[in-house]
Amino acid sequence: IIMGRLYNGQLLDMFEMGIKSYKSIENCVKENKAAKTADSPSFILFQGDSFEKDLKMQTLKNLFLDFFKARLIEEIDIPTI
Repeated sequence: IIMGRLYNGQLLDMFEMGIKSYKSIENCVKENKAAKTADSPSFILFQGDSFEKDLKMQTLKNLFLDFFKARLIEEIDIPTI
């Protein structure tokens, strides 16, 4: 998968990524016996220090947040999920 961003018609950044394994949401729901509904919140989890310390990984994190129009949340109250 290749993802990139443009700014004023110029390439801002671009990443090429490979997919080693894929599992559809339908399979996840069946395996976890959970029901995904329209009002269920979605999230992107960035795990590991490299997303804070490595410039390329920080840029990739920013690209994903921009692409999926996500807002950054620093803490999650697990019992309320």
